[in-house]
Amino acid sequence: MKAQFEKVPVDYDSSFHIHNRVLKAFDAPWHFHPEIELTGIVTGEGIRFVGTHHEPYFDGDLVLVGSNVPHYWRTDDDSIRSGKMSHSLVIQFLPDTLGGLWDKAPELASIRNLLARSEAGLKFSGSIVSMIFEKMQFLVTAQETNRLIALLEIFDRLSRWKNTAELSDPRIHTRLDKRASERIDRVYAYIFEHLNQQMSLRELAQVAGMAPSPFCRYFKRITGKNLFEFITLTRLDRVCKRLIENDDSTITEIAFQCGFNTLSHFNQQFRSHLGMSPSRYRSTHQQVPIVGK
Repeated sequence: MKAQFEKVPVDYDSSFHIHNRVLKAFDAPWHFHPEIELTGIVTGEGIRFVGTHHEPYFDGDLVLVGSNVPHYWRTDDDSIRSGKMSHSLVIQFLPDTLGGLWDKAPELASIRNLLARSEAGLKFSGSIVSMIFEKMQFLVTAQETNRLIALLEIFDRLSRWKNTAELSDPRIHTRLDKRASERIDRVYAYIFEHLNQQMSLRELAQVAGMAPSPFCRYFKRITGKNLFEFITLTRLDRVCKRLIENDDSTITEIAFQCGFNTLSHFNQQFRSHLGMSPSRYRSTHQQVPIVGK
C-alpha cells in the first residue's frame, strides 16, 4: 500500500524538535514519520509498540526509533485511573538534518552507525538513561549553538553505549495509508479494552470493517504478527506487569483477570514465552523481559 506519513510540524528556527509533554495519557496513535525520534519516558507506564515489537514500558524508558518505523506508546488504563501523569521528552529530526552532516563527517561515524541501527528500534538501559534525560531537559530551553552541542553529545553518548537492545525486525517494512492506520488503531483499542474477555476472529474483523479471512492476512501483513499471537503476548505483558508490581492477587486470579480462560493454557504460554514458571518469575524477576519480539 502507498505510504502516507504523519507530518511533524516544521520549525524554521531549528534543525530539530524537542518536545516536553506532560499529559494524563499519551495521545499519539500508532503512527510513523520520516523523522528519527528519540523518546524518553520520565514518568508513565503502559505498552510500547515499535515496528513488530511490543512490551511494557515504565518510568525511565528510553528508545530510539528510526525513520518511518511505526511506533506507539499506549498509557496503561490503571495509570490513567490513578491520576499519574505521563511525562515524555522527545527529540525529532530528519535524517538529512544539518545538511547531511550525519552522513558526511568522519568524526560522526559512530553516530552514523547508531542511526542506521535505529531502523530496528533501540532501547537503552542502565546509568546512561538519567544522563540523557538531563541533557534532553536542557535542550528544552537551550539556545543557538548550545542546542547543537547538546544534541551531538546526546547521540555521541548513545552511540558508544553497550547496554542496548534491538526491538523489531528491520527487514519488515510496514507500509500504511491513512485509512489502514486508522483501521489498525481501532483494532488495537478494541483489543486493549476487551483484553480480559474472549474475542473471536469475526468480532475483530467487524471492528476493522473486513471479512475474517482477509482481515487475518491483513493484520499479519501490517503488524508482522499473527492476530491471536499478538493477543496472547499482550495478555502476557499485562500479567508480567501485575506480577512485578507485587499485586496481592494470586497467580491464578491474575491469569483469569488478564483474559486466559484455562490455567493450563496460561502456564504453557507463560513458560513458552518467558522460559520459567509464573511463580518463579514473580519471586525472582526484577525487570520486565521482552516477550513481544
